[in-house]
Amino acid sequence: MTSPAMRHKIAKMRLAAPLELPKARICAAVVLSAIAHNEHELQVALAQLKATIGVNWTFTHALQFMSGRQADFCVDVAEKNEREGMYLAHLIAKSVCHEAALGGVPNVDEIDIAKFKAMARQRQHADENPAQTRH
Repeated sequence: MTSPAMRHKIAKMRLAAPLELPKARICAAVVLSAIAHNEHELQVALAQLKATIGVNWTFTHALQFMSGRQADFCVDVAEKNEREGMYLAHLIAKSVCHEAALGGVPNVDEIDIAKFKAMARQRQHADENPAQTRH
């Protein structure tokens, strides 16, 4: 069971997700460019991170933000075409932070994997049936 105080905190985080979405997009770009081993993209993403969020933000800060619950909530309010990549960045960051002991981050679990697979299936369905997904 979750305590009433924790439920209240989670509800506030969900409400703040649209406001935190720009931060999540930038942090996701940092994480994804790092795993793509694209040094130029990583430097551009880090420069954008510092210019937009704060000069003292680093790759580690981006990882820590993306590993958390707030980033997960941001995925839910992101544009449909960016959710899968942003959630992948969340899972990567969560795994790295868990392994490197960067905070008390639990490792990726079956629920995380199921959510990612569902996103992939939704995208595949949309790709196969573009007329049905337009409104």
